Formats: sequence, structure tokens, C-alpha cells
Amino acid sequence: MQAAYYARQGPAREVLILSDVNTPLPGPGEVRVRIRASGINPADVKRRAGAPARPMLWPIVIPHSDGAGTVDAVGRGVRSTKEGDRVWVWNAQWRQPFGTAAEYVVVPEGQVVPLPPAVPFEVGAAVGVPGLTAHRCLTVVPPLQGERALVYGAAGAIGSLLVQMLKARGAHVTAIVRSDRKREIAMSAGADEALDYSHPSFEGDLERAGGLDRFGFIADVDMGAHCATYTRNASRHGHVVVFGSASNMQPAVDVLALQKHGVSLHFIAGADQPARQMAEAIEEINQGLASGALAPRIHSRFPLQEVAMAHEEVEAGSLEGKVVLEIGHG
Repeated sequence: MQAAYYARQGPAREVLILSDVNTPLPGPGEVRVRIRASGINPADVKRRAGAPARPMLWPIVIPHSDGAGTVDAVGRGVRSTKEGDRVWVWNAQWRQPFGTAAEYVVVPEGQVVPLPPAVPFEVGAAVGVPGLTAHRCLTVVPPLQGERALVYGAAGAIGSLLVQMLKARGAHVTAIVRSDRKREIAMSAGADEALDYSHPSFEGDLERAGGLDRFGFIADVDMGAHCATYTRNASRHGHVVVFGSASNMQPAVDVLALQKHGVSLHFIAGADQPARQMAEAIEEINQGLASGALAPRIHSRFPLQEVAMAHEEVEAGSLEGKVVLEIGHG
């Protein structure tokens, strides 16, 4: 099969290799998926680049955890999945060396989910890590009951799905974005208002959006940039869910101020969560895909042969959704 892989960490154009490798065989309890689309997440490019705390754990790595395609072989003991099933894949490269940047991937049966008939493969490849992360932002806190919610990075792959999930729960959602274009994206996802933090009126607009009680729920993609504002923006005894810290992975935190305000901080990772919450997330995501209520955004598409360019686009930032590789089969 054709696959993109790296044998050392470094810049995409220097380390990513496109070559023929052995096609994997499914073992007991495993399925093999013929990949048609592979979704790229920031964590994928950070592992390839050799970011701090992301060491190279195997001699070679085929990257990417998200993907979608058709089951073409099953191992002994597989019960619910059969050849020909359209599926989306989650955590394909979680704790194993070979992910979805290839024509085939082998994963445990529990890591494939039926892809609704009308949903394109590229959408299935866009939903894994972003969808699971967005959903975990909601299950780590008590059930929301009409709270005012604040979402940083609301035009990104995770943020836009989180906005949609919050609206499905009846929340009033204020989105924080970087541009007029991203404001349009957040509003199309269902946000009640979208504020550009570079605008001169941002602070006043945010204070008015929070109202007297401020925000009972805040989701943040960049704790390093915003943690000093939590006591100003969160309601008393409110919840802040952190799913990233893009500008600084070791921010200084005013613990006493947060204690006095009663803020609860939650740190989550969509790829690693309790089994019950993972099952709930997968069920809600698939129901949303099937009904059209959940719509992952695609930022751009590349053929597998341009995997290095795709990684560079993710690293450049300012994405408006997911970067996807389209993998053709001759």
C-alpha cells in the first residue's frame, strides 16, 4: 500500500516520506479500513515536528488519528463490523505507530463507527478528535441548563462543533474569534454573537454579552493567553474547560484569585476519556451527522502525495476547520 511516514522528527518536507509499505493484516478483534480520507489534527503535526513531551516512540510512524473509509477485512472475533461497511475511525494512531495517512489502517473494532450513508468520507475524517474533544468539554462539567457560554477559538475545528453542541443544549453562546470571516463561521455554527477580540470595543462587548452573572461555562483553546481573565469573565463558581494552551504551555496562574472566585478548572483531552463518556460522545456525534445537526467544517483538501504541504498548512494556523487528505485507490 502507499503510505506517508517518518523515521525521524523534524520539518514536514524533510522527514515525511511517501512510499509503498506492507499492507497490514487485521488480528483478532481488529478491522482493516480502506482509507478514503485522512484528517490532520494539530497534535499530529506536533508529534512529527518533535514538540516538547512528544518523543518518537517507534522506528517509523504513519501519522494521523482521524480517517474514514470502507472496511475491507476483519479479524477473528469481530462481531458487529463487516466488510463493505462505511466507517469513520477515531484514535487510529493513539498509542500505536500506524495511523490513517495510508491506503489502509488496522484498528480495534471499537475504534470504527458506522458512517451515515449520506455523509461524505471527508466529513467522517473531520469529526474524530474535534468531535470527541468538543463533547468532552460538556461531559466534564455538570449538565448545562441554559447557561451563558463563552467559547474561544469558535471558528476552529473543535470550537465550531462545540458551539453546535452547546446550542443543542439550550445555551446562549458567545464566540470569540479573530476576524470578520471567522465571525461568519461562528455565527453559521449557531453562536448568538461572535466577538472579534482585536476590535476596539471588544472588552465592552464581552462584558455586555456576559450580563450581570457573566459566563457559567467557558471553553478555552489558549489558556496561556486568557487565564488572567477567568475571574473577570466567569460567573461565581463557574466552570472553565481547557482543551489547549496555544501560546504558552506553562502559563502563570493566579491560584488565590481563582479560589476566591470559586472557579473550577477542567483540563481535557478528547482522545483519552472515560469509556462511558466516550460511548456517549460517539453516539451523539453519529446522531448529529445523520440528522445534519452536526456539521464539521473542512478547511482544505490535499492528495496524499502533498502530505507535507498539508502539514505545513496546519502548522501555519488560522484554520477554519479541518485539513483533510484525500486518498485515492487505483
